[in-house]
Amino acid sequence: MESSRWKPRQIILLGILILLFLFLLDLNQRLVQLNRLSQKRDQMQTEVAGLQRTIEALGTQKAYATSESAVEAYARNQANMVKPGENPIILVPVHTSQPSLMSTPTPVAQYAEPWQVWWALFFGR
Repeated sequence: MESSRWKPRQIILLGILILLFLFLLDLNQRLVQLNRLSQKRDQMQTEVAGLQRTIEALGTQKAYATSESAVEAYARNQANMVKPGENPIILVPVHTSQPSLMSTPTPVAQYAEPWQVWWALFFGR
């Protein structure tokens, strides 16, 4: 009788181990994908929260810009308008003459010619 190297029980066990290994590889890939998608979800939630705050701020600005007080503030401060019956007062700056400061002229340095420098070094002056 021939003795087989692999018994049926060993073949089944080897098959189960191979399937378990493939299952673990697939599980690892899914965990990596889960981690990547979770990070992307967190990033998107942060972005959405920032955009919601922007929407709220813009809504507040819109509400102020369309209010009567904002229109009146613009008309009075920037457009220089007045209400009917008001008398505008325009302040004209008074120009006072300031005495001009006399600047003292700076002396201009007079440079000696190179030969004069050498002459003074050798013969004194």
